[in-house]
Amino acid sequence: MHKVFILIPTHNRKELLRKCLRCVRMQSYKNVETVVIDDGTTDGTTEMLSREYPHVTALKGNGNLWWGGAMRMGVEHILMRSGKGDFVLLMNDDTTFDGHYVKKIVSVSLDHKRAIVGSPCYDELNKRKLTGAPVFMDWEQGGAIPLEVPSDLTRKKWTTDINTFNGRGTLVPIEVFHHIGNFSKRLVHYGADYEFFLRAKRYGIPMVFSFETRVQNSASPGGTSFKRRTISLKEWRQLLFSKRSKSNIITSYHLIRLSCPSRYKMRNYKRVLFRFLDITACLFPSLVLTSPFTGKRVELSLYDMRYFLHRLFMMLRGLLWCLRRKIKGLPC
Repeated sequence: MHKVFILIPTHNRKELLRKCLRCVRMQSYKNVETVVIDDGTTDGTTEMLSREYPHVTALKGNGNLWWGGAMRMGVEHILMRSGKGDFVLLMNDDTTFDGHYVKKIVSVSLDHKRAIVGSPCYDELNKRKLTGAPVFMDWEQGGAIPLEVPSDLTRKKWTTDINTFNGRGTLVPIEVFHHIGNFSKRLVHYGADYEFFLRAKRYGIPMVFSFETRVQNSASPGGTSFKRRTISLKEWRQLLFSKRSKSNIITSYHLIRLSCPSRYKMRNYKRVLFRFLDITACLFPSLVLTSPFTGKRVELSLYDMRYFLHRLFMMLRGLLWCLRRKIKGLPC
């Protein structure tokens, strides 16, 4: 029986972690070892683990690991203890699952030549509400496209039409880490899971999304999302630079740099620039400038500037395309 290391990062969510560990304890697949990354918790998580789950390995963080750093620490620990044929199951502390979950997901991986296996995630209160769908990262369109989960699992139990996972309830064979490395240090929270699995896809590692190995999510969605409105300087800074923000432009830059094919990089960098302008336009809806020559006051909208930059980008791209053809002796 292959050993499964269950990797769970946590930060001040003691009760959610307790529910998750109860699910681990109920598994019919017994050859498991649980590793919890306690990232600087102050809510009694450390005491709860030592009192109720002394068999669980607890790794201590300083509170600044976030998801990517916690997973990287856990994988480094597991690589020193694992053997040939083992698995690593990535799990969040807010997830629950049935007693045969580990057995089923290992079986799916073995049936597909030790593939990486992802799981659909549903809301714990509303069993039909999908909170974690299979995704396909479409760099041409500039985003992750969620795929449909079939209602009739007797016809279709899995799909390979994916190129990344969200990391919640994902089984990774141990040899994958030996082959492609650990999670990136550049992506500390959002994007760390997408980048890792996109890298695995580029290396040709088989990936399967199993519709039968479902997990439940018992916490409200985290992160800060952007909705166009008038914002303060503090909100502007949080939206663009906070590690909790899904609009973080530094995270987006590193994800594009590490994962995006070369032919789509400029297109996606442009999208990041326009996101910056969109959010900044909510901070300064318009700027009033005074001409130093005529003294006239001109109101300049940042949305107008966004349109101007878009046209400039398209013009420069056309000029570069024409220049390349001229160099090759072809007509424009």
